[in-house]
Amino acid sequence: MLLPASSYPIQGILYFIVHPALWGKCFCAFLIALLVALGSLAGSFTAMPFIARALIRAGCVSGLAWTVSVVIALLMSALVLLIAVLIIIPALAESMVDYVWREKGLPLSDRPDACCRGCATDCGLCCTHNLVGIVLLILTFPLNVIPIAGTIIFCYVNGWMFAWEKQTRYHVEVKGWDFKQSRAYAVRHWRAYAGFGMVCYLLQLIPIANIFFSFTNAVGAALWSVAQWQEEQKLMAQAHAQYGTNAGAIEASAGVAAQGAAAATAADAGQEEAMSFGPIDVLALQEAAMAAEASSRANNEAHQSNA
Repeated sequence: MLLPASSYPIQGILYFIVHPALWGKCFCAFLIALLVALGSLAGSFTAMPFIARALIRAGCVSGLAWTVSVVIALLMSALVLLIAVLIIIPALAESMVDYVWREKGLPLSDRPDACCRGCATDCGLCCTHNLVGIVLLILTFPLNVIPIAGTIIFCYVNGWMFAWEKQTRYHVEVKGWDFKQSRAYAVRHWRAYAGFGMVCYLLQLIPIANIFFSFTNAVGAALWSVAQWQEEQKLMAQAHAQYGTNAGAIEASAGVAAQGAAAATAADAGQEEAMSFGPIDVLALQEAAMAAEASSRANNEAHQSNA
């Protein structure tokens, strides 16, 4: 069953807790980060006397030279640690995604071209994520001066970009989409993506625990991908059993199977648009179901108030 997107970061935490196989990867990240921190500190402070002497020979006052050398050593150590973390955490997070996908049975091996999508796709995705992410971050950062509400809006806006980045691998490797399809799908379903990303962002704002949540968010993204894939496979199987390979009938049947007649009508209205992402757009069907449920609830409340 496909649940609201915002619930999957929490599911990622629960999944991580009950799967000890993932703990080792998290511990490994902390251990590597600790070793890198100790090594960089040792190296930086070993170089500190040479920096201080060079400054003194350049005419700097002795006390100031040693103070500056300490600051430089700390900055060098912090920079090395930052670079290491930026490399280690994404790599280990991806290995957690692999673990979840393998356990849930996503057919990665069924797409032999998944790892050969081409440099243009990979570079386009990477550059777009980084560029747009940085621009959004800079433009929306002033929102944080507004207590509570500003931070929530900041996380919601940047969460869309975060969620798209986390779902890109699913789009490319499992769905077989290119860069434009991935971007268009994320834009079309921006509410779901922003909802997922907002929760992830809020979790990663928690000091110290943010490293842990960076892993659980990756697990949550993998679970969301799995839920979409499983829902799509279920509806496709139901539709194929009844209509064979008729794409239009598959879309209509999927709507009926997932949400009932009211939601199927809403899905039919967007059938042509959804076809660019395959015969079934599970997020569109989910949105139609939620809209139908909200409309039904509003009608019931109106009838009760009139009575």
